[in-house]
Amino acid sequence: MCAICSNVRPGRSGGFTLAELGVVLAVLGLLAAISIPAVAAAMDRSREARCLSNLRQIGLAVQAYASDHDQNLPDLAAGRSSRSEAVPVMDEVLLPYAGSAEVFRCPADSRRLHESTGTSYFWNYLPVLREDGTKNLRLPALEFSLTGAQEPARIPLVADKEAFHGGGKRTNILYADGSARPSR
Repeated sequence: MCAICSNVRPGRSGGFTLAELGVVLAVLGLLAAISIPAVAAAMDRSREARCLSNLRQIGLAVQAYASDHDQNLPDLAAGRSSRSEAVPVMDEVLLPYAGSAEVFRCPADSRRLHESTGTSYFWNYLPVLREDGTKNLRLPALEFSLTGAQEPARIPLVADKEAFHGGGKRTNILYADGSARPSR
């Protein structure tokens, strides 16, 4: 008789006992409880990184637009309530420069604003307003803002429509200097 077979007690099959199965299931449950939040956080960071990439692409589209239009920014509305609303918005005006409509969709847009309005982002038209309410669409106009910021790295140009990131606590923002980063 082989050595392995001799260790099996008579009348016992060689399977696991109910207690052993319970311990294995408890360990697997504990591992799942630990790993699921970590996987969810990694997925959120991945969506945030793709959103920041989209915003950088929109920044490049703004620069290409300005290059084609005598260094003028597009005269855009902040957004629209539905795709049928006839206002100039970034997802239409900048689409030829962005290359794909997907650039205007934040991967974390759980409310599906991209589908209903055309974009998950809104255009901040405030940096181009003069004190008298008229618009200055020249790129140098970005050297000021109504918030008092004199640096383009502090002037928000495009942002998430809602706080899609960090558990609904952060938005991603494209600044006038072309940088994109999460709000803090």
